Amino acid sequence: DPSEEKLKAQFEGVVRSFVPMHSIVRIDEVERMGTAKISEARGTSNVMPFPMPMPDK
Repeated sequence: DPSEEKLKAQFEGVVRSFVPMHSIVRIDEVERMGTAKISEARGTSNVMPFPMPMPDK
């Protein structure tokens, strides 16, 4: 499967990933296991940025 090989190559050698909280778009819990996919967001979206507290000066 080329998409699975692409994922393996992209994350080869990665020990730990740090993902900024504001970069998480969604997390889904699924009933059955499958092949992981990375897909590009296309078209218009109703995704809103996660509200972050205003920094104090």
